[in-house]
Amino acid sequence: MKETMLDKCIKANLKMVENEIAIACTMGVLLCLMRFWAIILGLIPIVIAAVFLWKMFRKLFYTSVFGETAATYQSMPVSTAEMVAAKIFVAGLGLIALNVSIVVMMAVISTNLGYGNLLGILDGLGLGINSLNAGYILSLEFIAVVIECFWQAALIFLAVVIFNTLPEHSRKGFGGGVLVPVAAVGINYLFMNISSALEFIGLPYGILYPLIGITIGAVTLVIIFRLTVKLLEERYELN
Repeated sequence: MKETMLDKCIKANLKMVENEIAIACTMGVLLCLMRFWAIILGLIPIVIAAVFLWKMFRKLFYTSVFGETAATYQSMPVSTAEMVAAKIFVAGLGLIALNVSIVVMMAVISTNLGYGNLLGILDGLGLGINSLNAGYILSLEFIAVVIECFWQAALIFLAVVIFNTLPEHSRKGFGGGVLVPVAAVGINYLFMNISSALEFIGLPYGILYPLIGITIGAVTLVIIFRLTVKLLEERYELN
């Protein structure tokens, strides 16, 4: 199959942050290896993972778009939509890799320590999964988490774009310096607690939970993607 410009753009962005993704995942695994008595030491891999995730987002969403390497990466013959899609894909991939590394290590450690298999662990967390629909629910939950990682990456990118497309004086004031990141964190919090809202209205845990999460996540991802592309295209036209 012929390699498209979008494929090349994804590879270029992945190459840019591959070290940050690898180190963040390593710290996630290390965190799972910590014992409860070493909770203070457990903060170290959390901080390191957070730092390298921040470095990944900074390289993808700021440095190569608005910063010192912007000229190099913007010279690639790809459309704005392809560029945005590639960056969201790579950042989402980094978040997925971190989540997978943590979940795998939790499952391995829990099983080795005699806490049962993965279904038993999930049941112990109160998810109420039975053997009849466990496969369907876990598959949908996995898809929901994947979409969640991509829209979280897209939300961060959108916040960076909004901030950097504001007038210079607005970036230093309350509107840009405080309101943009607070709004992004608030939106992320709301979407991360969809299950709590469903529990509040009395809907028992089941296949509807991940289906609702997938639907809302997919729609949100498309909206954020389109808005990010629109803002960047307007900035390019002004420049």
